[in-house]
Amino acid sequence: MPTRHLLFAFILFLCMPLGSCTHENDAHVVEEITGDTLFVAPSEQKPDEQYALTKIRVTTDTIVYGKTDNTADIQTGDTIQVTFAKDSAVAIEIRRADN
Repeated sequence: MPTRHLLFAFILFLCMPLGSCTHENDAHVVEEITGDTLFVAPSEQKPDEQYALTKIRVTTDTIVYGKTDNTADIQTGDTIQVTFAKDSAVAIEIRRADN
């Protein structure tokens, strides 16, 4: 019985870091830009499902495509990957997603 608990704990330990990484590495498509806020949708969508737009805040410290204070380079339709500040909707870095 203790072996099962140990095995379960080990599998859970392996899955937790992998699960947290995928959220930051998901690709998004920029749908709307309003001031310092981006509204993005998942880059891969099922045609029969609806998706809510995700709100991402960009600051002058956000690294956009390798440069700081580069927000003007983001265009509607860009496919991006975002690294967020811990427990926040503020972007630390925005990269172009590999197509």
